[in-house]
Amino acid sequence: MSKLVGGGMRQVGVLAAPGLVALSDGPEGMIERLAEDHANARLLADGLAEIDGIIDLDPARVRTNYVVFGVRPRPGQEQLDARGAFLAEMEQRSVAYIQYSHGRIRALTHYGIERADIERTLAATRESLAAAGLAAATA
Repeated sequence: MSKLVGGGMRQVGVLAAPGLVALSDGPEGMIERLAEDHANARLLADGLAEIDGIIDLDPARVRTNYVVFGVRPRPGQEQLDARGAFLAEMEQRSVAYIQYSHGRIRALTHYGIERADIERTLAATRESLAAAGLAAATA
């Protein structure tokens, strides 16, 4: 009977606390931070769009902290194989892009990601594409 009236929810405060912080405004909350995440995502998208080997990315469509793109496979190579080779190279450089549907890749910006991280990610992306044979090596 006690569970019917909320008796089984004694730890709900622990679950609710992060949500309250996320919805709070000001220095204690995350709402103001979202603009920073979105700006970092746009910076990432703009940088990725300029890299040889990146396809299916329109930076103007990036309005949140999600950036979705693809990599151009070599002639005769399957899209999923190209993506796998690229992601393996990125993992070697300690950058975590995420597999996404239809052979594409998703990148996310979030709390703790700063402009310097975006620059490092763009450099690692160039290196990884070249190492996977998906773009010309750059100096």
